[in-house]
Amino acid sequence: MPTCSHIPGVFASKTSGATPSIQIWHGVRDINSPIAMVRYMAHRLPHCDLHELESENHFTILKHLEMMLSKLVKRQ
Repeated sequence: MPTCSHIPGVFASKTSGATPSIQIWHGVRDINSPIAMVRYMAHRLPHCDLHELESENHFTILKHLEMMLSKLVKRQ
C-alpha cells in the first residue's frame, strides 16, 4: 500500500498486525490547499482519519506538532 508520509501534515502508520492508517491534520483556513480538496482526498483514502484544525492555516498548523506526534507515538 503506498503511503503519503512525505507530505507535511500527513502521516501513515502501521503497527504489527494492525491495519495501516493514514492520519491527516489540516488547517481549515488553509488557502494554499483548500479544505474541500483535502476532504475529497481523505474520503477516498482507505483507513484515513482527517483531523480538521478550525482556526489554522497552511503555516500555523506547526504549532500542533506535539499533539500530532503524541497521537502517532505510543506513550510508554
